[in-house]
Amino acid sequence: MAKVNIEKTYFYLASLITLVISIALVITLINNIVQYFMPYAFDQQTISERSIREQIVNEKYGPIESQQEMDQRIKEVTEDEIQAFRDRQIQTERRQSLRSILGQILSLCFVVPLYLFHYRRAARISSTPQPSTE
Repeated sequence: MAKVNIEKTYFYLASLITLVISIALVITLINNIVQYFMPYAFDQQTISERSIREQIVNEKYGPIESQQEMDQRIKEVTEDEIQAFRDRQIQTERRQSLRSILGQILSLCFVVPLYLFHYRRAARISSTPQPSTE
């Protein structure tokens, strides 16, 4: 019966875990790159115009308790204000995406060498002949 080599098992398990982390980081990185170039705020269908107008009113006047007053203020919001709001949303999303992209690249710079170290070490242990105990 083959003897289990704990050291080899550890290095293969560590390389498997770092490989899974690397794959997850790459998938998230790709998602954030797509979001950077196509932010959600850019899509007109993502946020309703009424919701945008309410947010603009809340930014300008603070919370409004009366529904009638809110409706009146919403009617006063101009197209330029809506476009400026969308532009701010796009810039905010792009900043957040860029931060995430940089964080994931830095994480990959840390995780990939760990993976390579553990995998190479496990392969080296596997390739060395084991002394038989017979």
